Amino acid sequence: MKKIQSYFENVQTGMTVLCLVIMSLSSLLQVINRNILKLPISWTEELSRYSMIWMTMIGTGISVRKGMQMSLDVWGRKLRGIPRMVMDLFSCAMVLVFCVVVMVSVLKLVGVQRASTQLSPALHVPMYIMTLSIFLGMLFLCFVELESIVKVCRTKGRDAAPEESEGTE
Repeated sequence: MKKIQSYFENVQTGMTVLCLVIMSLSSLLQVINRNILKLPISWTEELSRYSMIWMTMIGTGISVRKGMQMSLDVWGRKLRGIPRMVMDLFSCAMVLVFCVVVMVSVLKLVGVQRASTQLSPALHVPMYIMTLSIFLGMLFLCFVELESIVKVCRTKGRDAAPEESEGTE
């Protein structure tokens, strides 16, 4: 289990860093071009925008795993034992349901975009490739939530998950 978790975390981190580097270099090229070279390069802005979207979607799982997302846990801090476990499992289940609904909707959208052969304006990349970032982000988030369910079941609601305490310090 730890190897799989570590593998997915490394893949997510690597993809996020790659998107950040692409976004940064593309933005730098855009600024240099605009202020120094004055060449008509239209694709740099679009590349940086799409890199940011991919980075955000993939990074969502990382932020949830590390407890860096914003949350309101007034009841969660007061509950212990079985009620805490039930609340945590319900929360994870709701996130999983949301992810599955989004993934199904995105797959339908990808089918429509593939059939229409829609391309991005400047890069001329099929738009379904950009839309797949949502699917991949939700898939990574599903893995994170499944990890959380395993942790909640192991602790049986005795204490907060390690990620929660990391984000509050």
